[in-house]
Amino acid sequence: MPAAAQQPGYYGRGWNDHMMGWWFPFGGILMFLAVAAVIVVAVLVIRYLWNVGHNHGAGQSGSAASRREALDILDTRYARGEIDREEYLRRKQDLQGG
Repeated sequence: MPAAAQQPGYYGRGWNDHMMGWWFPFGGILMFLAVAAVIVVAVLVIRYLWNVGHNHGAGQSGSAASRREALDILDTRYARGEIDREEYLRRKQDLQGG
């Protein structure tokens, strides 16, 4: 058996020598940046989900589109006979702000 085959790592160097290349100082920096990136992404996702949950419908309740949608639903309910004329007119007046 050759002498090189009897030493650790077969090429005459220990396995730790393979981890000590020219890039070794950058390994710690790269690991730090990877962990920091994961933390930043997690924080951004949590903030996004928090804002979506707490701002759902904020600023839209008085908008023309949501009022129009509410009036359409009211018209549909009246047309189906789910509400009577007096309730329809009262709710329509409330929705139109009058």
